[in-house]
Amino acid sequence: MWGRVADVSFCDSMVMQHVAKFDTISLRREKLFECVSGVIEGTTNLLVYHNGEIIRNTHEGVRFVCQNPFSFVVPCTMTFMKFQNDLCQSMENGMLRRVSSILYRNFVIVFGGRIQFDIMPIIDEESMQNMIQIHRQTQVRQPQIELYVEFENVEADEI
Repeated sequence: MWGRVADVSFCDSMVMQHVAKFDTISLRREKLFECVSGVIEGTTNLLVYHNGEIIRNTHEGVRFVCQNPFSFVVPCTMTFMKFQNDLCQSMENGMLRRVSSILYRNFVIVFGGRIQFDIMPIIDEESMQNMIQIHRQTQVRQPQIELYVEFENVEADEI
């Protein structure tokens, strides 16, 4: 009798391992599809953090944290000015805002092939295109661009 219970739990664990492998494969296919479709369509998927914090010196380098990150899709040919305007419009809070800072969580391979993240400021057209170029090279491992954006409120008379 005890042997049968052990056999059942062994079978259950084997089934669970198989299901976990299947889920991992499905997730990888889904991420790969997102990456490939982004390249084909000429768009890039962004994950935007705001009103949170930047945690430095973690085991993975830099990490962004906030309560309500939002997804954002941009064409790879978007201008820096349009990008800033669209970020402000996506906040949907009824207040006039201006982007004061954009930081890109940059994928870096360090000694021994270890992966870490560093911060790269996005300040103009050139740095934005560099970010997109880096993303194209690393998107299989990092399927979306992660940004930390700081906004400042704008008074109506400043427009």
